[in-house]
This record gives sequence, structure tokens and C-alpha cells, in this order.
Amino acid sequence: QVSSPYSPTMAAESCCPPGSIGAPTPSFDNEQPKGTFFTVPSPAAPENTTTPVPCYHYVAPSSSSSSSASTKALILFHDVWGFKSRIITIADWLAEQASCHVLVIDFFRGKTYADLEKYDDNTKDWFLGVPYEPNVTRDLQACIDYMQTEKNVSEFGCMGFCWGCWAIAKTCERTAGAPGDAAVIVPWK
Repeated sequence: QVSSPYSPTMAAESCCPPGSIGAPTPSFDNEQPKGTFFTVPSPAAPENTTTPVPCYHYVAPSSSSSSSASTKALILFHDVWGFKSRIITIADWLAEQASCHVLVIDFFRGKTYADLEKYDDNTKDWFLGVPYEPNVTRDLQACIDYMQTEKNVSEFGCMGFCWGCWAIAKTCERTAGAPGDAAVIVPWK
């Protein structure tokens, strides 16, 4: 288990276009995550290093005793704010409403759009810092393998927000055995 990277403090700036909801702010008052933050070992990277994948997992207590719910999982693909947004609150709510496991994978390894100044405010370069191949595919497969072996999950669905929509589209396009159902959400007014 790892310490929580969860932070209700958000950057005021947003990469969201005019007319959109904008940078997310947590929609709760002092609510703490209900699940667990942990890491999953990721297969060797091209540099022959292993990088642990930060994850968040929650399954509602009533779901964990149900044999059918324990075989289903929803994987959330976060927006450009990673774990530092309302994604954890959404994960908790979805786990309770859908009676299934919900897994959030931190593909950005703690970085967020707020780190953009390190890229001289070049959004394209920032996005290229997390390429689909090999980063997203490697992390996603490691987490699916983990859920299958450690949590007995056999059915997967996915839901993405903002950047996560792009990642899901790539997953469905390129990955054999990709999660069966997908939903994408772009929060424009």
C-alpha cells in the first residue's frame, strides 16, 4: 500500500476550452477516499527498468460479498488532472452504484496539467510525455493482469474523462482483449 496522492487542491488554470466546465474541483466536503492506493509492478520498460503503476481501487462492501459483482470491474481513465481531481470521488460513487470493482490507473505518475510550465507551456509536448505506446498499453495490461489474478475479475469495462477519452479510443482500436464496454465523457456545457 502507498500513501495517498489525493489532493483536493486544484490549479486555477485549465486546458479545457471556453464553454466547458473547466478545471475540476472536488465536489465534496472533507470526504476521504474509501478505497486503497497501491502500486502494481509494470513490465520492463524499453530502458529495462520496472516502474510501478500507481492505482486506486474500491469495491463497495455490499459488492465484495456478491459473487457476480466480484468478477466485474470498471477501469477509469482520468483527465489531465490525474489523481488530483474528483476522479477518486467518482470512482467511489461508481463502485457503490454499479456494485463492482472500480480501478483508477495513474498513467501520469503524479504529474498533472498543472506541471505544464515545465514544458514551456507547450501542451503538445506535455501530452507526448505520456505516449500510448508503450506507456498506456503496458500499464493497462499490468493492471488488468493484477485485477484478474488478485481480485478474480473476468469482465472489464472502461470510462474516460477528457484525456482518458483519447486513451480509451486508442485502447479499443489497438488492444486485443480490450475492455468490453467503453464510455467517454467530455465535460462541455
